[in-house]
Amino acid sequence: MGFAFFSTKASSERFGRWSEVSKMTLQTIKTSVLKFVKDEDGLTIVEYAVAGGLITVAVAAAFVTLGGQVNAKITALCAAVNGGNAC
Repeated sequence: MGFAFFSTKASSERFGRWSEVSKMTLQTIKTSVLKFVKDEDGLTIVEYAVAGGLITVAVAAAFVTLGGQVNAKITALCAAVNGGNAC
């Protein structure tokens, strides 16, 4: 009686149930993945993320480019106000 776990019939029943559960789990995963792929709301979120990233890069590039020019103008203005002395 204690060896029923090792019997062929009991083992096949246990593994048969595990196989059914495994098939159900794989089917559920497959269904979820297909639903995600067909869902267009996910694409909208990705599009907003890409657009936000591009805007961030453009703003950073503008600050870097204009930063040097603004610094030069402020230094020139300071020197003009101070009678040619460096600021």
